[in-house]
Amino acid sequence: MVKYIKSQEGLSLIEVIVGSALFLVVAMAAYGAYSSLFQVAYLDRVKVMALGLADEQMEMVRGMSYADIGLVGGNPPGLLAGTQNVTRGNISFTVMLDIRNVTSRAPLFGGGKLIDIEVSCQDCKSSTPVTLVGEVFPVQL
Repeated sequence: MVKYIKSQEGLSLIEVIVGSALFLVVAMAAYGAYSSLFQVAYLDRVKVMALGLADEQMEMVRGMSYADIGLVGGNPPGLLAGTQNVTRGNISFTVMLDIRNVTSRAPLFGGGKLIDIEVSCQDCKSSTPVTLVGEVFPVQL
């Protein structure tokens, strides 16, 4: 009589399939978190660049003569273009300026000009535009 010895070593096919499925679920979750992290970091970098560009535009306007602050062919008339396409760090941005005459809430200053700068990323799908608003006043001597 021949006796067969059954060994309990090794894994059955079902155990290998279940283990592989569990590993696949964990790996896909880790990959999703990893790619989401990079997308958030990219959008944050884009927002910082857009804010820097809006600040640069505002400082350029503040450095101009009060009479020159306005849009070409707009009201108030001036030297600035209403829309510009700018590339920074291989990312394309659209800068839109809106300039309006306003009556100041401070009677001492009289009227001024409201500067509305909106910077949006042309290449980004889920990036929200950055808006910067400020007022400029003529120099009172």
